[in-house]
Parts: sequence; structure tokens; C-alpha cells
Amino acid sequence: TPICFEDAFPYLCRNFVRQGAEMLINLTNDSWSKTDSAQIQHFVAARFRSIENRTVLVRSTNAGVTSVIDPHGRLIHSLPYFTEAFLAASIPVYSSGRSSFYTRFGDFLPYLCLGLCFAYLVILRLRFSK
Repeated sequence: TPICFEDAFPYLCRNFVRQGAEMLINLTNDSWSKTDSAQIQHFVAARFRSIENRTVLVRSTNAGVTSVIDPHGRLIHSLPYFTEAFLAASIPVYSSGRSSFYTRFGDFLPYLCLGLCFAYLVILRLRFSK
């Protein structure tokens, strides 16, 4: 269960799913912001965690977007932000038995790209230093 803004950190949610979590539940206090942009930014970060790990994410907020997000980032259920209400919903659990590329390998791709760029710079330096 990522608490508050922890859902903005991909590695935390990835570790929960790697340890067997079939859904992520985010409990958060978004009332500090009072701006639509901060509410949306936090909500979008949660959607990305759902997509990256191919898992349902349930958000319970006191002022942000309370919602249920499917593994593809689509809203299944939602309440508007800055609304005092509650959400009662059936929450599907998708258990395909397969984890996403990101869940399995994490930030492998960015590090691979960084390594390839570094290797390319070394090759260029060697080529033009002759």
C-alpha cells in the first residue's frame, strides 16, 4: 500500500507487485494542495503505476481523485476532486500470472540507453583522437 505521495515513486509500487500484490491501494491526503493541477498530477502518477505494473490501483483520497484504475490506466470508478463523498465499488482483480516488463526488469531500459550512449561517446572519442 503506497501511502500518500509514495505512488509517485515507481520502484516502490514495483516492489509491492514483485512481492505478490494483486492490486495497489493508495491512501492519500491531497487536501494540502487546493489546486486542480496538483490533484491531477498526483492522479496521473497513480495511473502510470497501474500501467507500469499491469495491476489495479485503488485510490482513496480526502480531497484528490478517489478512483479505481484498471491495469491499462483506464478509470473504472471515480469521484470528482474536492468532493466530500464515498465510493462503493466492485474491484476486479486481474491475475494473468504474467508480470509486466517493468515489473520484471525495472529501470533496465533507461540504463541500457545510457550505457549505449556512453559507449557511443567513447567510440567517437577514440575515432577522432587519432
